[in-house]
Amino acid sequence: MKTLFYSFRIVAAIAIGLLLFTCACEKGNDDDNNNNSGEMWNPEWLIGTWEGTTPSTVTPFENTKIRIVIESYNLETHDTLPGGSYRKTYAYSGIFTWDVDDDGVWSMQFNHANYPLPDWNVIIWDCISYTQAGQTMNNVSIRINDTTQTDPLHSFPLDWGPIYDNTGNPPTYLDLYGDAEITTNGIFEEAVYPPDEGSMIRLTKK
Repeated sequence: MKTLFYSFRIVAAIAIGLLLFTCACEKGNDDDNNNNSGEMWNPEWLIGTWEGTTPSTVTPFENTKIRIVIESYNLETHDTLPGGSYRKTYAYSGIFTWDVDDDGVWSMQFNHANYPLPDWNVIIWDCISYTQAGQTMNNVSIRINDTTQTDPLHSFPLDWGPIYDNTGNPPTYLDLYGDAEITTNGIFEEAVYPPDEGSMIRLTKK
């Protein structure tokens, strides 16, 4: 299921990206601190506390509260693309908490230093700025897993995007798709959150 979601995101991103590249012919402003129309968001937009609850319609783990506290970030890549567009990738550090305020509460630190290891306790924001089109394409990848090999064993591969923006204003909520996987006493359970309205996990910035 993870492969299906990942492929869906990549195919959509490539198709629309190629379309936008055809009209990009000048290099734009590459200043992270600008928040003007159509420009890349300040990377601090993810810093802070994000909270939400898994949908009641998806089992197991329905109505489970999630909290992500993002504390810092690091610029990992900065690439110039054809037509004067550019791409940046940021990795973030903080704490992910599952089942907040309940008996099954579980927390794990994630760290930007884990980039570019795949699926290994890091949150990544990837952004392409299509200069002439005045638009950005944004993806957030959340990869949290249990590094201590405890029982229960947790894994949360979640994604957001691709999201296209021409306002320069970052969102205050994230609709995440992917899955939650927990293995208890050798019994594997998985809740799947497809990229459909009502089936995703909405996290709101507090």
